[in-house]
Amino acid sequence: MKNDLEVVDYDVQKNGFQNVANYDKSRYVGSANEYKKKVTSNAYKKLIGPLDSKLVLDVGCGTGRGLADFAGAASLVIGADASEDMLKLAARDTRGDGVGNEARRTAWGCGRPRV
Repeated sequence: MKNDLEVVDYDVQKNGFQNVANYDKSRYVGSANEYKKKVTSNAYKKLIGPLDSKLVLDVGCGTGRGLADFAGAASLVIGADASEDMLKLAARDTRGDGVGNEARRTAWGCGRPRV
């Protein structure tokens, strides 16, 4: 059986699109990408509805681009990602947007967080 899953390691030391510091610049620049961002944001809002008193968990939040859409309107916004460097960038870039700014990597094992 062919394994179609590709695991990409993002880090501040990597080159190209895997470099966390340049991730958004290399993937989300230009009018076409601004349009995609707007469409995605509108889709989230339509699917979820009003965010008043809701708790939002963004799994695979990456650099936190989606977190900013929820911040300020939801009661609590949490971003989770496998890359500690991505979480640090998300915490830095969403500071002051109503997002809790704690970047912590969670070790997942057997489908449950280890504490």
